[in-house]
Amino acid sequence: MFNIFNLDPEFFSLDISEDSVKFLDIEKSNDKIIGVQVKNLISQRPLIKDGNIVDEKALLGVLLKIREMTKKNYLAFALPEEKSFLQMIKIPKVEKSKIEELVYYEVENYIPLSIKDVYVDFQKVESLAKQDLNHINVLLVAVSKNFVNSFSQIVKQAGFRSFAFETESLSIARAVVPGQMTHNPLLIIDLGKVKSRFIIFSGNSVRFSSSVSVSSNDFTRKIAKEFNLNPEEAEAEKIKNGIEFQEVLHLEGTADGFKKETITNKTIFNSTKGCFMNLVNEIQGHLDYYYSHDFCENLPNENRKINEIILCGGGAYLKGLPEFLEKSFHMEVKLGDPLVNFNSHDRKILSNYLGKENSLFFTTTLGLTLRNLYSKT
Repeated sequence: MFNIFNLDPEFFSLDISEDSVKFLDIEKSNDKIIGVQVKNLISQRPLIKDGNIVDEKALLGVLLKIREMTKKNYLAFALPEEKSFLQMIKIPKVEKSKIEELVYYEVENYIPLSIKDVYVDFQKVESLAKQDLNHINVLLVAVSKNFVNSFSQIVKQAGFRSFAFETESLSIARAVVPGQMTHNPLLIIDLGKVKSRFIIFSGNSVRFSSSVSVSSNDFTRKIAKEFNLNPEEAEAEKIKNGIEFQEVLHLEGTADGFKKETITNKTIFNSTKGCFMNLVNEIQGHLDYYYSHDFCENLPNENRKINEIILCGGGAYLKGLPEFLEKSFHMEVKLGDPLVNFNSHDRKILSNYLGKENSLFFTTTLGLTLRNLYSKT
């Protein structure tokens, strides 16, 4: 087995996307954060695409910059969902010493890859059922050896001695699920710049996750095309107007007497309606998939209903999005709080460094940081 779930206590956190690396490093004393370094390092060249490292030299350059920022030798990294596989499985009830052997024996029945091409780890998940079960619930994770080995070489070249990692979905859920426990399942949507993640969390664990192509950039491109704007202008209009529904004037006077169309939240919604329908269809598809499969929750039917959606990632800041999804699915939809599981002291420190409007951009790195921050986490 490969050690995926256990991280070195003295590490910094990285979240690598297609064109940027988010870096979060904390200094603590007596279980309290006393210092923070946080950066969003933009690359002029793509770093990762479809879960593959496409420019090792550029990625090494970013890591070398980070090497200058920290004295720590260990880093924690969130693996792209495209290069990992996560599933809750059941195994027969056996002695603790035999669980690893049994999981390794069963793994090829669940993962879509050959066992020789992946690193495997698992975590026993305690059931919330009141009755005594005749099986054990295990969260199984398999990750691509090729990706891990390639990244490991770049890490060593940058001067770091070792690294640890976990899937993005585990980091995200750890950050935004209050108390890392829920009595009813919920859907977490991480709306990113180039892709989005859908995560089903129930009880005390992630049950299912997937990565889809719907992204916040889809909305920006539609706005740019509709109103003949460059990407930067379109992004600014998206942030300014959002999709809040209200009556607005579509025409305004100009100094020379002509009239021109004003970009408003109503016209932006109309121009991006296709993007919203794609998002709605993806959400409905994931809900249908969840209800039609067994994810080892051992919950009564009345407790299996998803009645809450948590939004995170930079795309979650789109004005009016929670309200639109609430009307579409008739359930509570809210912005996640990636600082909810930090204690009051650490929450205040991190808020000062991140700013109120930036915390959702750093959801993954905050979740990684929580991994070993407190003794009970």
